[in-house]
Amino acid sequence: RDHRAMVAMFLRLLRLSGRRVGVSERLYRQRRMYSTVKARRERVVENCLRRSDAMLQALLTGFYQKHGVMMNDKELKEMEAIVNLDDTRLKGYLSKGLISPSIRNNATAITLRQFYRFWIANGQEYR
Repeated sequence: RDHRAMVAMFLRLLRLSGRRVGVSERLYRQRRMYSTVKARRERVVENCLRRSDAMLQALLTGFYQKHGVMMNDKELKEMEAIVNLDDTRLKGYLSKGLISPSIRNNATAITLRQFYRFWIANGQEYR
């Protein structure tokens, strides 16, 4: 009896403290994370469509339509950083051919992640 009363009192205190009861903490975090990722996806799409240059708009929108669904949170953050660049800066990077520095002595076509790390993170994270 004492044990049941203590558990009931503890649950009442949790409810009063505003902490969610009945939903596991992991599920709560997943829901919160999903809404953050969903909002980031919407911002990326809006920024792709907001481009003044038609070529950049088509390029970024097409890339996002093809790869956006499969992007994880980190890749979405990088994509968001890319689409937040102003048009002239992004065109400058694109005109350089999007070829990365040699990777293990081989010139390799750059991927989105390499593009972000080399151009936007100033090479600090580049691998």
